[in-house]
Amino acid sequence: ASLGITEPAIFGINFRFMKPFVCGMIGGAVGSLFASWMHATNAAGEVVKFGATTYGVTGIPGIPAVNNVPVYLFELILSAGDLVVMKAGRFATDKALELVGMLAADYPVYTANGNHETRMKRLFPEEYSRYTQELAALGAVNLVNESKKILIHSVPFNIAGLELERDYYHGPVRMTLDPQFVADRVGAMREDSFNILLAHHPRYFDAYAGWGADLALAGHLHGGIVRLPLVGGVISPDPCLFPHYDHGRYTKGRSTMIVSAGLGTHTINLRFNNPAELVLVDFE
Repeated sequence: ASLGITEPAIFGINFRFMKPFVCGMIGGAVGSLFASWMHATNAAGEVVKFGATTYGVTGIPGIPAVNNVPVYLFELILSAGDLVVMKAGRFATDKALELVGMLAADYPVYTANGNHETRMKRLFPEEYSRYTQELAALGAVNLVNESKKILIHSVPFNIAGLELERDYYHGPVRMTLDPQFVADRVGAMREDSFNILLAHHPRYFDAYAGWGADLALAGHLHGGIVRLPLVGGVISPDPCLFPHYDHGRYTKGRSTMIVSAGLGTHTINLRFNNPAELVLVDFE
């Protein structure tokens, strides 16, 4: 177990005699509490915040595995939309606000509107207004067809949030976008900055790249809901089958788009071969 192979400890000792198993869990709880309290570091000297995940499973022998847990220090949190769910006249903002509140307490948070926020704004404008006011009160910046320039370690970033109306998601006619449309909404890209575009729907990557996005962040498709080997995502909420930009990283010229599979599900609570995810972007 000290080498990271935990099965011998679990099945050879813990399950067989049970008392070591119980003692291991108790020791794991105490050890993880102590590690968090003392701000334990790994071999690289980084603070370990999630090292406790190995303790309770393997018992005391699993403690050395803490050195293999990666630790990330975030500079900012970005959301490309659909923090809330708005369906059939019902919407829920409490969990979104709770999450944003916890994140904004430690990091800068920038959000954009997805189709669910846009639907809430159209059908329930007063509730939407309260939601955005609460976001602002928590310290988050909600970018709705606007941009904001920030500095991170003296490096200028231009973060823009693009909102699209209903027809760009579910219209009877397949809509198109051009780069000028994006510029008219969020303003021109900044030549002196790294341009990040929060754009919920990945279908319009050509327009995002043409606008000048160094990085576009999108979602909406839930990873294609059902993913097949060698094929990818099967279903888009638009709806359509086998969407092109379903999940992952795409490039066009000097522009990159990352499409997250997200954390939630669509109308039917189903994900097949399609684990939920949060995306970590490392700038070098």
